[in-house]
Amino acid sequence: DFDQLELLVRKRFLSGIQEGTTETVCYESIGDPSWLSIYSGSKTGSRWKPSREISPEETYPLPRGWKWVRLNDLAIFINGLAFKPTDWSDAGRKIIRIQNLNNEMAPFNFTDKEFDPDYLVTNGDILVSWSATLEAFVWNREDAWVNQHIFRVLPNLNAVKKEFLYLLLKEAVRDLSESSHKHGLTMKHINRGPFLNHLVPLPPLEEQSRIFSKFEELRREISVSRSLRTATSRSAFEVTNALLSNLLTSLLDKDSPTSEKYLGDLISHVAEQAAESASTSYLTTVFFRQIQKIVLAALPKNSSDWKTGNVGDFLVLNYGKGLPKLARRATGTTAVYGSNGIVGFHDEALVDKRCVVVGRKGSIGALQIANEPSWVTDVAYYVVETADVSFEFLPLLLGTLDMEGLGRGVKPGLNRNEVYSLPVSIPPIHVQEKTTAVVAAIEKTIIELSAQVEVLNVIRTRVIHSGINELRMSSPSAASGSDSRIGAH
Repeated sequence: DFDQLELLVRKRFLSGIQEGTTETVCYESIGDPSWLSIYSGSKTGSRWKPSREISPEETYPLPRGWKWVRLNDLAIFINGLAFKPTDWSDAGRKIIRIQNLNNEMAPFNFTDKEFDPDYLVTNGDILVSWSATLEAFVWNREDAWVNQHIFRVLPNLNAVKKEFLYLLLKEAVRDLSESSHKHGLTMKHINRGPFLNHLVPLPPLEEQSRIFSKFEELRREISVSRSLRTATSRSAFEVTNALLSNLLTSLLDKDSPTSEKYLGDLISHVAEQAAESASTSYLTTVFFRQIQKIVLAALPKNSSDWKTGNVGDFLVLNYGKGLPKLARRATGTTAVYGSNGIVGFHDEALVDKRCVVVGRKGSIGALQIANEPSWVTDVAYYVVETADVSFEFLPLLLGTLDMEGLGRGVKPGLNRNEVYSLPVSIPPIHVQEKTTAVVAAIEKTIIELSAQVEVLNVIRTRVIHSGINELRMSSPSAASGSDSRIGAH
């Protein structure tokens, strides 16, 4: 979601700023090849050709001082070399491949050969991956050769600041990747022609610096939010890990043959997943199941107070009863359950006690907890507590059965006889109580963390909007009431 947030910032800056300016761009440099002289490659000058004229039908009005240009006007885009295995060596300069841009830990190929300086990437150069991965990058390492399917970008510094060109390119690549100019079924790519001819709005140089400065300020704010979220997730991991460890320490036999390291790894895995999700819905779907599988796998089952057998020995899956919509009393207060939650209300209860609703058709095996008398329809079963299984432990136990995989037929349904045949081990009530107490504590922690994440989301959004408003209000044309809009077709 932080990537989406940064995309929002770029779009708001580059496509929605209501401002104009009296500053001017050095537009005479656009179309004039003299700016190429600062680059030392032997073929640099011949690589650039003037852009075709821009027609009024392709554009819309921009603020004063801004100008429509093509990407070709702003830089030379040099495609990398097609290195062969015979070019590789054990030492020499690195060869930048797409995988090295996507992953800083990816291994490099090397070459000890020399090539035209046009293909030598230096620290701070902009690179554009135009095949498979469609994205713009800044190279922040030692000099290296650029591989094919990557453009090395040499900016027209008379017309555009390098840092602002980077923002423009990220936005342009995103636009092209979502348009008809993206090709390929297995390897997505952007053709060079449409890329070079892509239109972008160009502000004056001073305005470019101001926009980039504000963008960087907001990016730092986003980075702080990311750090806070990471810290929050880590806190959830530590709390969850401690709770699970305490539970198992209190329940495991001192002489249990269970591998302590293996058990610790399992606990950490579940705790980390819970922390990353910070979601109560995750708890009711995956987390319950994984916790209980770990607990049941780790607890000693050789004690005389544990009971083993099949599900049918301990529980009954009762059929629900059909209740058409027209027969329901909407003014009633009794919840009517389908296979995946409440589907309405009625003035009469089919089940007069607490129960766990199990999806029979549709959402097979989905679990819903009904804490009040309810009506369960004929697309679900309901299960009530027994002398062997407490109500609080029911959803944990049922969640370990993987019932969603038991659906059969053209219109899949859950056959309760198949559920009855599944083997289970039932701990004594005091163990059930300890287990459910720990799960409840973990759930409380996750709910609290979810609230913290929501607060961070609100703060993050406010930072974005306040930054954009500040940028608009500080515009030279803000006081004049200019209403030109970039991006307003």
